[in-house]
Amino acid sequence: MRINLRSVFLCMKHEVPLMKRSGGGAICNTASVAALTGPGGMCAYAASKHGIHGLTRVAAMENAAHGIRVNALAPGWTETPMVITASAQNPSFAAQTTNAIPAKRGGQPSEIAQAALWLCSSASSYVFGQMLVVDGGMTIGGFEF
Repeated sequence: MRINLRSVFLCMKHEVPLMKRSGGGAICNTASVAALTGPGGMCAYAASKHGIHGLTRVAAMENAAHGIRVNALAPGWTETPMVITASAQNPSFAAQTTNAIPAKRGGQPSEIAQAALWLCSSASSYVFGQMLVVDGGMTIGGFEF
């Protein structure tokens, strides 16, 4: 909670006044698909990511009139060094997770970064308080016949 949620709150606490003085800007918080789902055994993590979603929406509402856009990303399984190491330690879990993703692969960090760049660019100038899910379809639900 301290790292995942409080840090986001504290960053915005200091960013927003500076952005107000400089005429606005964009903030892109990092949540997770855990903000949409309830991954078993990860209650504190899921709660922190749900908190980021709520914090993002309230901050967007409160600061839109000041030209500040606040949005969040919700990445799914991403091939970061931490995930690669964890996958090597538990290959059956990694295979099961990858198989559950319609794209049949984890995301690349560059794909998540491109989504963040879009959220912070003028191309998304009318996007406020949204959480962009970047997960290869992981949270679509359903099943394939």
